[in-house]
Amino acid sequence: MKQIFLVGALGASLLLAGCSKPAANTNKPAANTNASYKGCVATNAGVGDTIVFDLSPFNRRINILITPLPAITEAVTIDGAIANGERVELHGGGAPAVSGRHGITVNKTGYGTIIRNLVINNFADDGIYIDADEVWVFGCRIGTDVTGTMAMPNQGFGIQVFGGNGNRIGSGTRTGSACDGDCNLISGATNFKANVLLDLDSLNALVRGNFIGTDITGTVGITPQDVRGIIDKGSGNRIGGTVGTTPGGSCSGDCNLISGNNINGGVVLDQAAQNPLVQGNYIGTDVTGTASISNGIAAGYSEGILSYASYATIGGTTPAARNVVSGNVGTGIQVQGIGTVVRGNYIGTDPTGT
Repeated sequence: MKQIFLVGALGASLLLAGCSKPAANTNKPAANTNASYKGCVATNAGVGDTIVFDLSPFNRRINILITPLPAITEAVTIDGAIANGERVELHGGGAPAVSGRHGITVNKTGYGTIIRNLVINNFADDGIYIDADEVWVFGCRIGTDVTGTMAMPNQGFGIQVFGGNGNRIGSGTRTGSACDGDCNLISGATNFKANVLLDLDSLNALVRGNFIGTDITGTVGITPQDVRGIIDKGSGNRIGGTVGTTPGGSCSGDCNLISGNNINGGVVLDQAAQNPLVQGNYIGTDVTGTASISNGIAAGYSEGILSYASYATIGGTTPAARNVVSGNVGTGIQVQGIGTVVRGNYIGTDPTGT
């Protein structure tokens, strides 16, 4: 394993090419090749590389204007954490939309990659595009500014899991009421996209403990366009969970806060989805579950949960599995698929059932 340092120049050139000394205008993915490049010695080469950052305290932004970063093709940990809770910002060139100009791309051989503590915004396609097994995304802010209080959209999906088995978006660990710790803030997607897409070849993905559509405080929506919160088209994917949730209290633990998404649902389980599980989430409320941050702008296009899937499970038999689906403009839960079970949820109430 080697550690790769990213030094304080702007542009795409240094993200996957840095080392313990500056290298100007390089675009060689040293973390992928384990090879030395232009004086940057890849010592202790092997799998499990770590990319950390050494940037000026006056500029945490890396501009990636036209040429996208090299795709990740070998397992790597990218950690954008800086002192005092700051994060490195990867900032793209913005509109118009251009296919393939993702913020970060993980190809199939990049299985096991960990992406954490980054701000990823203003790219011409997805913020993060995953087509590999067991990729983990923790503590990132996708589609917002660095403060997590304003939308700064990517032109594609916030996070697209195109394929792969066992991917993890969030870990269910937060240290407070805001979206901190491993909580991902995924908001601000553009028209007719989604903040999170689990695509057809996504298997056994787990999306838990995130804020999707709101700001970092979970008290206001910042997704201004007509977008969906989460779309699931895959098999065996789980949205939310029962670990660390606080029935009757605020959204915590595995609970996703999915609110402020403005068309066709906070959660959409597509007709292609098989055996999805939706548990322990707050959908259409603020983080406390006591105020509305509605999904939707017009009745008939604004369900909290819209399911066309086969054999979906929405809720469960224990209080920890309960979804609170309230405050949405349209229907709370609408089901059209076969074999779906809806049980134990609070629909139209606060977390205490009132």
